[in-house]
Amino acid sequence: RIEPGLQFVERELTFNTHNNSDALVLTDADKIRKVKSTYVDIPIMLEIHADRWYNSRPYAAAGLNYMVNLQSNSNATDDNQQGIFRSTTHNFAWSAEAGIQFYFSRFKLTPAFRGTFAFNNEIVADNAGTPPYWTAAISTMQTRAFMFVLKFE
Repeated sequence: RIEPGLQFVERELTFNTHNNSDALVLTDADKIRKVKSTYVDIPIMLEIHADRWYNSRPYAAAGLNYMVNLQSNSNATDDNQQGIFRSTTHNFAWSAEAGIQFYFSRFKLTPAFRGTFAFNNEIVADNAGTPPYWTAAISTMQTRAFMFVLKFE
């Protein structure tokens, strides 16, 4: 089953890695980065259903996702020194989901809980001339999301 979706994400990263002996003077705005992301998520899921009981049927699903970050700024020449946090555009993840399908006379309603976990490192390193304060302090940045999903069929 292919279930494309659109996800709006906002992360707030706080950097407390500055050493007072450094020559660089950082403001409070330099310590916090709000990273906004808009993901087009294309999961390919394999579902396992239990037997139907009256007008409901529980299920579990798992699969792989291809996610495109529309606000990644990965090709921007500016970096954190100019206030631009960059991340990768193309990402891969795996998902697991559990829910119940409710059958009505004209449609099927499926509430579910889904967890999505990225495989790849989503961080794009700062430019060579940028002080090692922002992305150099992060070894790996991966998406981990827990969602409540409603499907209408």
